[in-house]
Amino acid sequence: MKQVVALSVALAASLVGAYMTWTDEGEEPAEDAVALYAASDSDLSKLAYTSEDLSVVIEKKKDAKGDYIWVDSTETKRPKKKTPMDEIHGHDDEDQNPDAEPENPLAPEPAGEEKVETIHNAFVASTQGDDLWASFAPLHAMRELDKPSDPSVFGLDQPRGTLVVTRPSGDVTLTLGGETYGSKDRYVQVGDKVFLVDDALLKPLENAASRILERNLFPLEEKDVDTLSATGPAGTTLTWKHVNPEDAKGGFWARPESPDNDDASGGTWIGKVMRLKVRDYVDESKLAGAQQVMAYTVAGKGETWSVKVLRTDTEPAEWYAISDFNRVPVSLTESLVKDVVADLDELAAE
Repeated sequence: MKQVVALSVALAASLVGAYMTWTDEGEEPAEDAVALYAASDSDLSKLAYTSEDLSVVIEKKKDAKGDYIWVDSTETKRPKKKTPMDEIHGHDDEDQNPDAEPENPLAPEPAGEEKVETIHNAFVASTQGDDLWASFAPLHAMRELDKPSDPSVFGLDQPRGTLVVTRPSGDVTLTLGGETYGSKDRYVQVGDKVFLVDDALLKPLENAASRILERNLFPLEEKDVDTLSATGPAGTTLTWKHVNPEDAKGGFWARPESPDNDDASGGTWIGKVMRLKVRDYVDESKLAGAQQVMAYTVAGKGETWSVKVLRTDTEPAEWYAISDFNRVPVSLTESLVKDVVADLDELAAE
């Protein structure tokens, strides 16, 4: 009987979702959007998402270099539990030992410590993080719905997670329910009201560690960089000026002593510097034993950003960077950074 009831509830939810998907004729006009709460960008101070296996806290911070968005994510990964059917199809002890007594697939698993992996990430958010922050100032729904007498219809009896929006005027708690059929939009409850929210607004929050992690070492594209100065392992400092950067074909990099000459080798090296990306954000303790092997600064758009590159003496070597932009140490991919350091020495020797 319980199974019949559960199936009936699931069918009802699917029909409701299918109806809403069918009646949705594309993007809603902006004036039809419904704000779940009142807030502006400056009103928000924190977004805190929590589900069974994930906690994400996003905050706007400020230092001498300006405003930035900081993300702290903790994910719990649990081993996938085998079902009775997995045991039946995956068991091969009988093939190895025909005399072995077959196990009962319905028997409870032996008691033991469950292997759980906890993954913690803390990092500066990318421009996608800025977009995410703006989308919650305030969060808009596609429409407000009639609250059902049975919360299971919208998956609100067993929420997938909660989101607490912190504002000076008070916290707002959003309960995240199930998805609609087809379009996968999300049912969200705030107080006594239920809304239908575009799931694309929530996915970056639930997948912050992969979607909004900043992987650049400074916020400028090559076309925006006016000058670049670099100091290599030998202590020699080289400087380049970007000539005609607005001209994609005619722009080039020149040394101060030859401002009209295209330094093609230097331009190629700078292109490699621009391709350096963050692998992970790491704790300060990771830098124990690491020595600085290169430092460089880039200036453009009225800003100057500094980066220090460090390497350990271990085998294989570990590479790290400390930059104004990332705020905390980051790790780098050896295959990309080691050539940048080696090539700088060669340029200095020319």
